[in-house]
Amino acid sequence: YFYDFNGKFSQRLGPSDELVISTYFGQDVLDFDLDAETFFALNWGNRTLTGRWNHLFSPTLFSRFIAAFSTYESDTSLSFFDTPVLFDNSVRDLSFKADFDYYVQADHTIAAGLLLTDYKFTFRQTFNQRQQLDLNQEPWLMAAYVQDDWQATPLMHLRLGSRFSYFTAGQRLSLEPRFSLSYELQPGLRLKTGGGVYHQYLQLVTTEGFSGGDYWLPLDASVKPSRSYQTALGLDWEVSSRYRLSAETYYTDMDQLALLDNNTVADSEETRSTDLFVTDGTGYAAGLELFAERRLGRLRGWLGYTLGWTRRQFPELNRGRTFPPKYDRRHDISLNSSYRQSKWTWNLSLVYATGQAFTPAGARYTLRAPATGLFTDRALPADRNSARLLPYHRLDVGARRAFGLWGSEAEFYLQIFNLYSRRNEWFVQYDTDEPETDPKVVKMLPIVPTFGLDFKF
Repeated sequence: YFYDFNGKFSQRLGPSDELVISTYFGQDVLDFDLDAETFFALNWGNRTLTGRWNHLFSPTLFSRFIAAFSTYESDTSLSFFDTPVLFDNSVRDLSFKADFDYYVQADHTIAAGLLLTDYKFTFRQTFNQRQQLDLNQEPWLMAAYVQDDWQATPLMHLRLGSRFSYFTAGQRLSLEPRFSLSYELQPGLRLKTGGGVYHQYLQLVTTEGFSGGDYWLPLDASVKPSRSYQTALGLDWEVSSRYRLSAETYYTDMDQLALLDNNTVADSEETRSTDLFVTDGTGYAAGLELFAERRLGRLRGWLGYTLGWTRRQFPELNRGRTFPPKYDRRHDISLNSSYRQSKWTWNLSLVYATGQAFTPAGARYTLRAPATGLFTDRALPADRNSARLLPYHRLDVGARRAFGLWGSEAEFYLQIFNLYSRRNEWFVQYDTDEPETDPKVVKMLPIVPTFGLDFKF
């Protein structure tokens, strides 16, 4: 089962002040019994509480002050081939943020802001009732930014800025400049370009032993944060007030990448990042994005297509050769549409994507125990992420009905997830001790109806 709740309260405190409070909490609980000896259970959820105060100091100076608290928890337990595995990951953050917009002129705005975030991370991994990892960190992130937004000429819009950040785990200080430029080639047709430098202090952890889960950890002083240089170039065409088309190419160059070393984790009691991660990785991502949108009328929607390539390379992995990361997608198509009729709104969503990459079993070998003379088969992994799950596709449909409730506006909605009950593949698990045993293929949810109620008062 799963559920979620959204709430929002806003109140004008005067001509220059507005208070907004919002909250969200949701939980997903999944339990799969594949056969008598194989099960998989996942319990994860998010909770957030945010308060925002908008204040107008003067006609030329606007501010936003935000305080936010959020928690994320993920508990995964599974047993494949009589081997129990447990993963426990939680992230808690408390953030304070202040943004200021100064309107120099009607076509010129300077923005600046500050951010302070207190994190708490935990990650535990247990394999066959033996604890392999028990990590706890409580770093702080401090950041400041400044941005100049300027309509330089009637045809050219320019945005220049930079972000300064400091992460206490490792005492990392980073400067991240960025820019964007938009030039009107003719009425309705704009050429856009942009770029920037970005640092990733939080590491996405994917374990080879269990490809169905992702977890978040910060890197300590022993490993540098990942860094990327991003550029994009595209065209945006306002065909009319109803239709919009766009095309964009992008390229991202990455270095200082880190990846969890599963061999080290299995045998080490160390907790330093340099002892747990393979480091000094490089990579790139490149692609083309096409987008079409209908914005007016009873029938509205958009269609998007992405053609992309991304690769990683580590001297110590895959014999030093490049490999696709887990979420490499060559093709990704999304269609969303809605149709309004009186008090009814009908919606449809269709997605298709190339199957996720994973590492299959490759060769096998036989070991002979010196003490007993018994022979045991073992499986060796093939090239990293050299196989693919089947393509992912799904159709969702839904309906919303507006009505009055105790003098307020309300909407009842019914959503049908995965209308044709496609059992997309989630992950594949191999038995490394018994190479001849067929792998277990865990599949995602079939058709799932959901319903809910939205109301304003």
